[in-house]
Amino acid sequence: MSAQLKLAGLSRGDYNLTLRVASPLPGGADLRFANATQDVHSGLLTLGRLTVG
Repeated sequence: MSAQLKLAGLSRGDYNLTLRVASPLPGGADLRFANATQDVHSGLLTLGRLTVG
């Protein structure tokens, strides 16, 4: 899988690239991944670091 990111408007610096999959069900819980690196508090899955500039 690949994606193109539009970085226009981002300031120079380091960023964490994260993924969140919202539930399609009203009031449903977000999709969770069986991944030890997923943030258990925010539900975001960190995919890696990104440097702009």
